[in-house]
Amino acid sequence: MIALTGSGLCLLMALLFYRETDLGRAWHEQAVERPARRLAAMERHHLLFAVALAVLFAAGGEIVLLMGPEFMAAYALDLAIYADALLISYAAAVATRLRGVVSALRYARPAAMRRRSARARRARIAAVRRGRRPANDDDGPAPGKRPGLTLAA
Repeated sequence: MIALTGSGLCLLMALLFYRETDLGRAWHEQAVERPARRLAAMERHHLLFAVALAVLFAAGGEIVLLMGPEFMAAYALDLAIYADALLISYAAAVATRLRGVVSALRYARPAAMRRRSARARRARIAAVRRGRRPANDDDGPAPGKRPGLTLAA
C-alpha cells in the first residue's frame, strides 16, 4: 500500500513540475486525458456499477461475506439463463438442419418409393374396380324370371 501511495505522489510531482517535458506530457496523457475521456464516455448504468463496486471495496470484504450467497445465486441464475439460451439456439439450429435433410431425402428417392397421395390411391382403386369383369357364375338372373321376385322354397 505504501508503494502505491509513493508512486502516486511521484506521478503527481512529475505532472506538476515537469509538465513541459516529454515525460511530463506522456504522464499527463496517460494519467489525466485518457481517464477523462473514459469518464466522459460513461453512461448512467456504468456509474451505478462503479458506486456499487466502491461500496463493496470500502466495506473491506464484510459485505461480500454477508452477501456471498446472494451473489452466488445471482451468478448461478445468470449462468442458467445463458445455458438455456445456448440450448435453445442449438435446438433451433438442429431443427433447421434436420428439416433441410428430410426435404433433401424426400426428393432424392426414386418415384417408385414415394408414397402416393390418398387421392391418387382412390383414383387407382376406382379404375381397377371399373375394369373388372364378372365371375363365371355371375351370369345374371335366369331367363324368364325377373330379378327380386324369386320365391323361397
